[in-house]
Amino acid sequence: MIYTIRDDDTLQRIAAKYWNKWELYPIIRDNNPHIADWDNLIPGQRLFIADVLTESTIHIVEFGDTFESISQQYYRTEHFSGMLSEENGNAQPYENIGSEYFIPALVSKQEVLAAERRLK
Repeated sequence: MIYTIRDDDTLQRIAAKYWNKWELYPIIRDNNPHIADWDNLIPGQRLFIADVLTESTIHIVEFGDTFESISQQYYRTEHFSGMLSEENGNAQPYENIGSEYFIPALVSKQEVLAAERRLK
């Protein structure tokens, strides 16, 4: 999805519009490397708005996995690696190849649908 920046937009406000959670702004930031200055968004600039994980899932740890790479795989940003570590008892992936790690949804389907209705 593409969003065009408007006057007074911030990453947090845009995240809240789409996902009802301002805390998810790193997903927008990390998926739009063409924006040079996140503190001074320019109206008219276009942003890619990624889909977010709306259902929790299980990840089978593979050789080479890190919390950062798992976060990138499921959330499109490394920002949530700390949350993944906490959710999985801080058990390092390299010590647990073949183990199941819990990957929590960032928002519910209902929250996304409510945001979509508001945006129309």
